[in-house]
Amino acid sequence: LLGVLFILAISLAGCTNRASEETHTSARTIVVDGIERSYRIHVPPELPDNSRPALVFVLHGGGGTAKSMENIVTGGGFDTLADQHNFIVVYPEGFEKQWNDGRRNISASAFEQEIDDVGFFTILIEDLSDEFAIDPHRIYVTGISNGAMMSHRLAIEIPEKIAAIAPVAGAMPVDLLSLPLSDEPVSACIISGTE
Repeated sequence: LLGVLFILAISLAGCTNRASEETHTSARTIVVDGIERSYRIHVPPELPDNSRPALVFVLHGGGGTAKSMENIVTGGGFDTLADQHNFIVVYPEGFEKQWNDGRRNISASAFEQEIDDVGFFTILIEDLSDEFAIDPHRIYVTGISNGAMMSHRLAIEIPEKIAAIAPVAGAMPVDLLSLPLSDEPVSACIISGTE
């Protein structure tokens, strides 16, 4: 399902071009381990009261931003799909434009400073679940490149919180193979190329 949503979001890009205020997207920050972290959130304007919406995280690649990822897949994309199907989309931002996806010996601040991105997502899930009564069985993660690798890490480290991942152009970091694996299943639609 998440892979289909990602493909639909990409194919819809450019269909409409509405301002953020009109699409009900806002920028937010939270503090995790003393570091201010940011994300963009799109809440459907017609989200029914007392609903239990799904939550979809869309992760940028290395060097990207939450806003750039939203722009890549928007203009229709995820925001339009969220409005049509009443789910919430979150575009988180990596630390200094990078995710600590579990690789070792990488030259980037997120890796060198051992930024706890798994903790960042855990807190985001908890906060958004409290605010919007998110369905805990419908939390999904997709991303491209470094964001795709981060989706693999989340599926391995917090599988009880993630229903499915759809990484695009980013394999599972080999360094994650040393982590203990859970018996908790996480569905995956892995997209690597166009064939």
